[in-house]
Amino acid sequence: MSPRNSRALALALALTTQSWAAELGAILIHSAQATPERLGAARKEARNAIVLSLDTAGSTSDREAAHRILNAGWELYYWVEIGRNPAMADQHPEWMASLQGHAE
Repeated sequence: MSPRNSRALALALALTTQSWAAELGAILIHSAQATPERLGAARKEARNAIVLSLDTAGSTSDREAAHRILNAGWELYYWVEIGRNPAMADQHPEWMASLQGHAE
């Protein structure tokens, strides 16, 4: 499993494990929001992690944002809206999963 997949899985598990999730104080941002100002504001909000919403698989802006986040000393996790992104779903079918369900 790649590091990116590992972090996505770790976040999914964290959000479903109440005790660990209580320790996670994260903000969800897009790559354009990963500015020094926003990252600094998150520190003032007593956050301990950044969750980067990925718009396209392997985009340059997402990679650059990830580097900015890591270089600023943050824990980095990824959020993938795979159900709303057919291109990513086609490129990475192994990412398809659902933490919720309903009878239909």
